[in-house]
Amino acid sequence: MRLVIGLVALGTLAFGLAQANRLPGALGETVRGNLAADREATALFYTEVDGWEDWTARR
Repeated sequence: MRLVIGLVALGTLAFGLAQANRLPGALGETVRGNLAADREATALFYTEVDGWEDWTARR
């Protein structure tokens, strides 16, 4: 029974994340703004910035 509940919860979470551009409020506006501006706002953003390695090496 726990397995079924866990799978339903994961499925619901996956569906919710897939619909992120339809979220209401400020979070939805942020996601839609990033999509409209073709911004890739991921956790890897800072590793893709030109010169980032040089800046971290100085610290």
